[in-house]
Amino acid sequence: MPISKSLEVFNLVKSLSKAEKRNFRLYSKRIMDNTDLLFLKLFDFMDKQKVLNEEQLLVQMGKITKTQYSNLKRHLYKQIISSLRMLHKDKQPNFKVREYLDFAYILYGKGLYLQALKILRKAKLLAQKHHLTYLQLTLIEFEKRIESRHITRSGPDKADLLIKESLLIQKGANHLVRLSNLRIRIHAKYLQHGTVHNKEEAEEIKKYYYDQIEPIDIDALGLMERIFFVQSRVWLNYILLDFKACLKRAKEWINLLEKNPTMLQRDVDLYMRGYHYVLTSAIHIKDKKAHEKYLVKFEKFRKSSYKKFNANSQILSFLYVHTGRLDGIILNGHFDRSEKVLTKSLNRIRKY
Repeated sequence: MPISKSLEVFNLVKSLSKAEKRNFRLYSKRIMDNTDLLFLKLFDFMDKQKVLNEEQLLVQMGKITKTQYSNLKRHLYKQIISSLRMLHKDKQPNFKVREYLDFAYILYGKGLYLQALKILRKAKLLAQKHHLTYLQLTLIEFEKRIESRHITRSGPDKADLLIKESLLIQKGANHLVRLSNLRIRIHAKYLQHGTVHNKEEAEEIKKYYYDQIEPIDIDALGLMERIFFVQSRVWLNYILLDFKACLKRAKEWINLLEKNPTMLQRDVDLYMRGYHYVLTSAIHIKDKKAHEKYLVKFEKFRKSSYKKFNANSQILSFLYVHTGRLDGIILNGHFDRSEKVLTKSLNRIRKY
């Protein structure tokens, strides 16, 4: 196995929290027999290393071949991922919906069609609550399969209800894909060319955007489609250097998520990114009041939620909040506060 693969396993081990490491050891002891003790041994040796040293690992592991060592690393990686999935399955609604779907397939395979349908209906409610559009389509298609192949006594109107339901979700999914494509295309144009330099470039990017958005009925959009639409407008206005409009749309981005707590809980990074664009836009138009107001709100949210964040969310919250603090010092000319803020920022950089 190439060194990069070894680093992938090592980095995964080092990324685990104390609780995740404890859970992995408990999980491993439940599933393994005596022949599997080696992968847990490898985990313990990697956990103790600060920098990956494979020569030392091979010595510590004893008499194993390079092939055995490669197999152990693959096995360790797989078991860590499996234990993390088990640990976090109740925290992520998409994990739970997929678990229900797996249960339904198992029950269906045993000929327990009515039990499978019951599980699918439970999964659909959860998917609907958390705006998991693509999973909703998968669940309905499985439900259609069962209803079309077996006597379920669901009633004569069941087929029509499923068709109407799937057509409605399909419409939302089509909008979702188109708007998701549009937001990433606009973002890609910014990465390639930056902001506009003249009127000709401004007219070109506006024409491109409105040609793409024109056939979509904005008023008929669901939550996720509307969020994607607002994101695309934020990036369009950013490219056009219209930071006043950018600020307005970024506030809308935040408000959409605040009005839908289940969506905010599902994707807290998306919420924090909205704050980032509010603060950045406020800096560009030197709106001191907006910058201070939203930085205070963001700081409060981060402080109350930080312990619930995963590692990625913790890093993003640091990046956006500390950038906001430093920008605030420059915007208001409070340079006497810079030493205290910079010290905290440097400590966090070392941590992350």
